[in-house]
Amino acid sequence: MLNISQTPIATAGLRIMAGAFFIPHILGKALPPHGPVNFFEAAGYPVPWVTMSFVGVAELAVAICLILGFFVRQAALVGAVILGVAAASVIKVGGDGVWLWNFGGVEYLIFWTLLCLFVAMLHGAESKAPATA
Repeated sequence: MLNISQTPIATAGLRIMAGAFFIPHILGKALPPHGPVNFFEAAGYPVPWVTMSFVGVAELAVAICLILGFFVRQAALVGAVILGVAAASVIKVGGDGVWLWNFGGVEYLIFWTLLCLFVAMLHGAESKAPATA
């Protein structure tokens, strides 16, 4: 059982994990062959390259804030919105109700969205000061 003295370590671990998991998604958008642009196009986003770049920059900001502990609540909420929209886009593009992530479903995105929401709840309305936990 988790005792109260371990709570800051667990909270920091969840926060850092939520941020670090954005890194592969950022790299996928930033490095060739830029496969995600096809996904953004299939999902019907306007100007897919611009949309993909905007999302990549937003993900980078979220990742940095969560990993370093700045604006944690706000970053986690923005991350949850990005991931929620991504899940909706996967459903729109896939359209067949697949749940499991390894078959192109939204399972992982929903898990990660909830993780970001829980991180936001754990950090409450905090200032720009680095998170201690």
